[in-house]
Amino acid sequence: MYTLMKSSYPIRYLAVVLGITFVVGCSSQVETNSIQRNLEFVESIGHSSSEAYITRSRSVSSDLQRYFYIADQGLAIVHQYTLDGDFVKSIGRRGRGPGEFSGNMNVYAKGDSLLVTDFTNLTVSLFHSDGELINTFNLEERHSTEFQFFNGLLVTGHSYSLPFGTDYEDEELLHLYDSDGNVKHGFGEFLEFKEPVPSIIQKNFTAVLNGELHVVFMFFPEYKIYTKNGDLKKSFRLDEVIPNLNYETNDKESIGDFIDSRVNDLTGRVGGLFISGERIFVSLANDSLLQIEELKLREAKLVHVRSYNYPLIDGDRNVIGYIDFFYSEKDNMFYILENEQYEGFVVSKYGVINDPN
Repeated sequence: MYTLMKSSYPIRYLAVVLGITFVVGCSSQVETNSIQRNLEFVESIGHSSSEAYITRSRSVSSDLQRYFYIADQGLAIVHQYTLDGDFVKSIGRRGRGPGEFSGNMNVYAKGDSLLVTDFTNLTVSLFHSDGELINTFNLEERHSTEFQFFNGLLVTGHSYSLPFGTDYEDEELLHLYDSDGNVKHGFGEFLEFKEPVPSIIQKNFTAVLNGELHVVFMFFPEYKIYTKNGDLKKSFRLDEVIPNLNYETNDKESIGDFIDSRVNDLTGRVGGLFISGERIFVSLANDSLLQIEELKLREAKLVHVRSYNYPLIDGDRNVIGYIDFFYSEKDNMFYILENEQYEGFVVSKYGVINDPN
């Protein structure tokens, strides 16, 4: 079905991948009565002036204790909110200098530190959560994922795709950097699935658990775990773990149609990965549902724990696409970055219903 990719030729067929909305809702009303909801919509944040409008975004991240952050591509700044949804401040500004952004950016938060990856300026900026700029370094190459912290270093992933893929001439899927932007180590192999569709990892397709790096792919059933030294420790098939997950339709033509038209006709597609404590969450493509699967490592096996569902079209709310997410153990809540038809880009909070029946 798929093999390790051994050549580093550019893939001309696959176009822009960075701006893909992970799940695109269908335009017509879908039947929601039969859906067993185990999430309840609480509120949306970022659609009023008092909350600071979110003009356009594809990235949300949180320290899981106090704040969450939105990389606003339209304004070229980062919005900071409390977990309760109160706007705190904006970080950065539009420009080309240190700590300034072009607007094409992602954000990653951990503790009191904030990383902003700017894909047009080709920079990575490190901030303190109070907004103080600590350091900015330049990138000579393009990257397909945001930078995040990994065992005292920074890690990013790459993709064989143009124009926002990697410019590296090697075969390493991931690279580790120090805080000054020096490449320390590369590891991981590209996958090839029904040639010539390349392995794509985008933003939030990597996460850290117990000092090890977990990696998922957009069009592949693979779930990989790498040690801090870059050695492959475990590899699992998501379609053997998550019920009713089908990757068989992921061929060149269907993936091309999806990317070109932004319609959701691929049932075998991962939208993102988030890890909270020992809990692993993977969002999936679905044209009618917000769908997140909870997984867990148990006795060296990856097992399915629970599915979380909520209809994208519900009453007056019509979610065109959900783009990024995180889970807060503190309030048992999912925070979903959405493109809502009437409100625009918002972060919506969904509480978990422990007994949907």
